Amino acid sequence: MSAVQHLATDQTSQQSEVRASRAIGAIFFTVFGAAWLVLWCLQVYGAALGVLLIIVAAGVGLLLLSSAQFRRNRSAYRANQGTPRRLRQSRAFNIINAAQWAIIIVGASVLTKLNQSIWIMPFVIFTIGAHFIPVGVVFKSKARYVIGIALMLVALVYPHLTDAGPASSSGPFCAGLILWAGAIASLIPYRYGDGAVRNE
Repeated sequence: MSAVQHLATDQTSQQSEVRASRAIGAIFFTVFGAAWLVLWCLQVYGAALGVLLIIVAAGVGLLLLSSAQFRRNRSAYRANQGTPRRLRQSRAFNIINAAQWAIIIVGASVLTKLNQSIWIMPFVIFTIGAHFIPVGVVFKSKARYVIGIALMLVALVYPHLTDAGPASSSGPFCAGLILWAGAIASLIPYRYGDGAVRNE
């Protein structure tokens, strides 16, 4: 195999690995986005079967697309799973994720003790958004920065838009839509850069 052919094969493998990684991200965005939208539905419509079915149908559709993209590229992903780069990323991600949940649990407990539990929702949305910033650093993903900043802005702004304050259903609704937008963006063919292996 010539040097040019080897380079082309290597780039194809790297692109396939990134597509698989983005598909995994899309799966998580879809699941958590659906959870926020179900919460929004329960706040606004109660257990309205029609609205819940729409959310479930859209969520299942995104999951199927994400799973299909992962299956098409999983061989390249698995081939690089045990590399030092992937192991470092995995450790960093686990630490960030654990810190996120610790902050949410402690913060929610403090707000409850202060009789300010109404602020738990925006606090959770802000914390989730904030955790995307270091995740974006770890994976060299500009998309994570956008998602994180969008969620933090929602958390800061929505409590002041209606008389319902932090209890407004617009918080969960916007959080769900942002995460689903992230899922869709993760499935769009990328240009070498965002989340690309050589930049990670």
